[in-house]
Amino acid sequence: MESLSQILRRITTNTKTLREQNGSNGLLMNLADPSPSSNPRCEVCNWTGWVSKRVQVGHPEFGKTFPCQCAQVDPGKLQRYSELPFQDRPHNWDNLTPRAEVQGLETALQAAHDFASGNTENKILTIYGANGLGKSHLLEAVGWDMLSQGYAVKFTAVSDMLDHLRGTYDDETPESLSQALERYKNADVLLLDDIKIERVTDFAREQLTKLVDLRYRYGGYLVVTTKFSADEIGGKWTSHLADRLFDENSGVVR
Repeated sequence: MESLSQILRRITTNTKTLREQNGSNGLLMNLADPSPSSNPRCEVCNWTGWVSKRVQVGHPEFGKTFPCQCAQVDPGKLQRYSELPFQDRPHNWDNLTPRAEVQGLETALQAAHDFASGNTENKILTIYGANGLGKSHLLEAVGWDMLSQGYAVKFTAVSDMLDHLRGTYDDETPESLSQALERYKNADVLLLDDIKIERVTDFAREQLTKLVDLRYRYGGYLVVTTKFSADEIGGKWTSHLADRLFDENSGVVR
């Protein structure tokens, strides 16, 4: 039986190998080295600023374009936009120490790594389980990983996001509801932490269901954590939201 450290090491090694094979390390913006090439023309993108991944037909990112490593991207701006917590000591794969007795641990770790590396057709990942098992850490690790690849990541606790959206109805707030929604809708990777079932209002039902439904129907990456089952979310929120988050038969959700 493998130890936790062996599981993490094996999954991380497999993910690294996959990235080297499909070229994602070299084709997406590397935030650790954001400076443009010193060559007069970029050999990767021929100075167009955009590249596509070397993936097979049918892969969810086949035919899509991404910023080249020569593009002028401010990594600090992307990191601030992400609002990922603990930015001075981020929760990532290296400091993940999940409890060994947790059933389904390896499946959850593998699913998170697959999602972050693009080794899956699923665009929505729902991490479901009791409190204290490391769901939020997994969510943040996915976020930091995809941020390092150049994706525009947005993290938010669901309750904080809904408070922000409600606040747009304050006469002293210059931001409209549609403007507030844009910051979540426009992210390449949206991370929604901790969907609860207490104090759910009609406004909250409408906004969260709409946001998740947009990802489900039109693409864009979404990772969600919750301790509540599909039936509980369907009963307190909407059955439509529960379907979008737990419908593994669709091929969109894991």
